[in-house]
Amino acid sequence: MTTMTRHSPLESAQAVAALVRQHAAEGERTGCLHPEVVEALKQAGIYRLLLPQAYGGIEASLAEVQDVLEELAAADGATGWCAMIGAGSNAFSAWLDPAGAQELFGQDTHVVSASMFSPTGRAERVEGGYRVSGRWAFGSGCLQSQVILGNSVVTQEGEPQVLENGSPETIMTFFPAARVTIIPRWDVMGLKATASHDFEVEDVFVPEQHTLRLFSDPPRLDRPLYRLPFQMLLWLWMAPVPLGIARGALEAFTTFAQGHTRLGSKETLSDHPGTQSKFAQAYASFAAARAYVRHVSSQAWDHAVQGQSVAPQLVAEAGLASRHATLTAAHVTETLYELSGTSALRSDSTVQRAFRDAHAAMLHIAFGAAIDENSGRTLLKAQPAGLEA
Repeated sequence: MTTMTRHSPLESAQAVAALVRQHAAEGERTGCLHPEVVEALKQAGIYRLLLPQAYGGIEASLAEVQDVLEELAAADGATGWCAMIGAGSNAFSAWLDPAGAQELFGQDTHVVSASMFSPTGRAERVEGGYRVSGRWAFGSGCLQSQVILGNSVVTQEGEPQVLENGSPETIMTFFPAARVTIIPRWDVMGLKATASHDFEVEDVFVPEQHTLRLFSDPPRLDRPLYRLPFQMLLWLWMAPVPLGIARGALEAFTTFAQGHTRLGSKETLSDHPGTQSKFAQAYASFAAARAYVRHVSSQAWDHAVQGQSVAPQLVAEAGLASRHATLTAAHVTETLYELSGTSALRSDSTVQRAFRDAHAAMLHIAFGAAIDENSGRTLLKAQPAGLEA
């Protein structure tokens, strides 16, 4: 099996892409990734992409992470999404107490984890840690995870604790999968194989060293990948998934159009001027959205490597580029779906699956409309980094 110790991250992703495509349709039918795909991702080191080297991870550069996730999402959107969640959740170990991180991740370099940020749990503060109960929705990848992370409101003797700014105190806690109950609830139109079910825990003790506060505390490891503001890092490692879905749709449609003849005509769909024009516009939209994400990412990575703080306008652009990417992916796949005609109605249509997956990804809260307002407010106060000479 190809591993990232012998090949670049992108080469490793390309090596498993054929297997991913082979099992994509079955994943849709069963509602989860095929076990062979999960194992191939493990052996290729995909889930270790963002895990610190200190805990046996690869700790790849931001560009390498984006290359891998785009490649996998182009093969199958659900696989790309699960790889993003699994690798991204492992990155949170950089915010953990080192002893706790070693306990959770240092013993098995193939650990897969899942996470949910909505604070729908309750974490009662007790000696040595917390007793946690709660239920979380949208646990992408939970079926193949050994560790699952949930966010909770902190309570003391049953009373929610409040920070100085008036907001509830929250804490994220890692649970061993054996202590988590999965509640099947993922009956959806897109990203079906992500198995984003609800998950639940009841009165589970979590030691202090297995907890973290991602949005308020700095990482425990001072490494370039973890120096970026967490929300910025999240946007920049999520954006390649919808972009990969769009790229996969463009590739699939090209193959389809070259061999499909229109009813009553001898010319292929690819020879039709109207198809050519709309395809060109879709391709340009995809390429521009991808370039914007990569441009902002390159600037952010330079700041991280040099240990420089990131200006608010660049953080704003990361959110804007990420949202623009997912909206563009939805538009591109919709265009290709329409160009495919009735062939796209068939359940085995790759373009149809990409259309559904892109629109499902678009609805994630991380890509929400609030980004436009917040980014606009920030960028109106300073020259956008992308406009600098």
